[in-house]
Amino acid sequence: MEKIDKIVKIAAYIILVVFIFILIDIFVFNRMLGFGNSRYKLNLNADYKIPYPYVGFVDKKIAEAEPYSMYYTGRKLYDNNEGKIKIAFFGGSAAAYRDWETPNSYSIPEYLEQRLKEKLNKDVVVINYASGGAIHRQHLHMLLEFMPKFKPDIIIYYGGHNETIQYYGDDPRPGYPFNYFYRQDFQTWKRFLLEYSAIIGVLDEKFNIWNKNKLYKRIGFGTNKWEKEIIDNYFETIDMSKKVANTFDSELFGKPIFITIFQPLNYPEGDQILLDSVREKFGTITDSYDYYHKFDDLPKDIWYGYCHVKDPANRYMAEEIANMLTDKYLKKYKK
Repeated sequence: MEKIDKIVKIAAYIILVVFIFILIDIFVFNRMLGFGNSRYKLNLNADYKIPYPYVGFVDKKIAEAEPYSMYYTGRKLYDNNEGKIKIAFFGGSAAAYRDWETPNSYSIPEYLEQRLKEKLNKDVVVINYASGGAIHRQHLHMLLEFMPKFKPDIIIYYGGHNETIQYYGDDPRPGYPFNYFYRQDFQTWKRFLLEYSAIIGVLDEKFNIWNKNKLYKRIGFGTNKWEKEIIDNYFETIDMSKKVANTFDSELFGKPIFITIFQPLNYPEGDQILLDSVREKFGTITDSYDYYHKFDDLPKDIWYGYCHVKDPANRYMAEEIANMLTDKYLKKYKK
């Protein structure tokens, strides 16, 4: 009997120690000190991004509005737009967000709407469908989901980074949404440990306990064939998007004008091989604009990393796009 009591006490002690250790791991090391794979690093921040059928995910503010609203203004898409020039703007975080360090700043689509209103003798509405991490394959689905009722006159795809370089760092399968492998294909218990255990998170980052090696091997990650699939997917997506857009009606043009813009990026020369291959083919597409070098003459400190920029660059890009639209497609409305 004493033996059993002793075993029970030891077992209880072990359970208590393990329980305390788990609490320290989760609440002290992970939550308070920030060790491990945080929700932010795994792109699971429910504050701004939620799953959405077929599209993959959308910004939370877009999904919760009824009908869908602009990301920042909360304005309803389909209200009071009759007789206006209607522009649908798709992209990733570079188009979705304002400069978070500059008060009273705006996103590129918002600045674009302001400038076009100043330049044209007609009212304009630019709807921002961009979402952080989004790719053009998702935008293709968004065309089907959101456009028939809106009936845009001009559709703009603004991107390049998420459709190419992003595949080196997140889900490596061409055409798959950002981090789809982790969010959809990973077992729930693994995600729980990675998100809440600092120790498991640190071990995984250091030793790749649950890495994507099998997936990398299966798809030939980093090979010429894999890079060709990225390029092919890029242009197949644009081609399909144009065909879908051509099924919509436009009050202004009969059918919407579909425009693709390759965004400026801040990558070192050695990292540009894939980008150069895409841009070489990009120039052969009708109504395509390679703006990769648009920020070259701006101060270097306008960049946040490889693809995000400060407010002056957002203003500059909006001005460039406004000039292009005004000079090439909307001449008759110029003041």
